[in-house]
Amino acid sequence: MIEFTLLRGLGRESGHWGKFPELLKKSFPDCTVHCVDIPGSGAHLNEKSPLLLKKTAAAVKRHWQSKKCEKSVVLGVSLGGMIALEWIHQAPQDFTHAVIVNSSIANLSWPLKRLQLPTLRMFANTVMAAGPEQREKAVLDFIANHPEAQKEALPAWAQVQKDRPISAINSLRQIISAAAFRLKSKPTIPCLVLASTRDRLCDPSCSLDLAKYLDSPIAFHPTAGHDLTTDDPQWVIEQLKNFLA
Repeated sequence: MIEFTLLRGLGRESGHWGKFPELLKKSFPDCTVHCVDIPGSGAHLNEKSPLLLKKTAAAVKRHWQSKKCEKSVVLGVSLGGMIALEWIHQAPQDFTHAVIVNSSIANLSWPLKRLQLPTLRMFANTVMAAGPEQREKAVLDFIANHPEAQKEALPAWAQVQKDRPISAINSLRQIISAAAFRLKSKPTIPCLVLASTRDRLCDPSCSLDLAKYLDSPIAFHPTAGHDLTTDDPQWVIEQLKNFLA
């Protein structure tokens, strides 16, 4: 039996995974999927997002309930990937495998590679958006490249923004924690790095830097954007099947 723990990125929560958890369950029969929210997002919306990722990882671990399966896989997207790496550093016994998607690390990649300049336009568009749907459309237009995926995700994402909008201060605190995050050690478990060649938020070279540091395999999606599990969840699952075989 396989257990998957899913960690989302900056300003995102469990409600942003879309159909990915259900596709996991269909592709890995009898698997368990945990979508864990970080402080300041989702189920923990009213908490303060820590300024240090070591505190975020510790908080996430407290909310986690493992079934102690034969294989326990943590998959993190963007900021979620950084949290996953810090979690493994703190408690390497918790997981058997890690999958890091479109993440970057301060002591491995240049700042302007980690957060590309056009990202500032996306932040401006979200701030100026007239309502939840317009805000989430601005986000999707930047972090997802496939029009059909954007169209499918928008209603659910807009509803999340209406029901559980992350505060501006927690968004800022998450950005600060991500900007400062440095890897302290190499994980001792097998890792897989996934990246999008056409990522407009984080330069894909950051994933390559990380894979080289980890001595891990890396796979590049040729057309997807930063939010790879939204753009092409089935491709991610195929990579997981190969990695976990």
